[in-house]
Amino acid sequence: MKQISNIFTLLIVTLLFTGIPAFSGPSTYDQLLKIVNTDGDETSCAFSTDRTLFVFTRKAQNSGNYDLYITEFKNGEWSQPESILQLNTDSDEISPFITADGKNIVFSSNRPGSRKNSKASKPSFDIYVSEKEGDTWSVPWPIYGAINSTDDETNPSVTTDGNMIYFTRTKFKMVCKNI
Repeated sequence: MKQISNIFTLLIVTLLFTGIPAFSGPSTYDQLLKIVNTDGDETSCAFSTDRTLFVFTRKAQNSGNYDLYITEFKNGEWSQPESILQLNTDSDEISPFITADGKNIVFSSNRPGSRKNSKASKPSFDIYVSEKEGDTWSVPWPIYGAINSTDDETNPSVTTDGNMIYFTRTKFKMVCKNI
């Protein structure tokens, strides 16, 4: 499973770098891959529009949940990824997206406070937003109304003008097994 995840991460990063002249040199590409991939499980990711921020999901080895990490491109190299403490909980934080203006991170989480189907054992994945405040991120808030429901909402993407959000909704399905 880890090998598939690393191949998937490599494929995503390769596709993202294709056609980006600022990152055509192999040293920048190699450096990002080396600092992002670990013995843990790295999955979904997003670049800021100016390609100076890279946010991704990591389940560290021996960890029980996925968290959001960030690295910044400064002075010709990527910083060491850091956990975004203001956004992470003991639940899963996945599917990050950075808005075009770089001022918001939109992501999914099944943290306490997320909506929950009455038949489910834990909350569903809901979409949350955090605003950049200087060098930190605000406490995230959920999007309610037509967005979050008792089903799982993941993979958010916001249009450049900020007027629309696209996401994936997976319907809750009770699974019963006969023993």
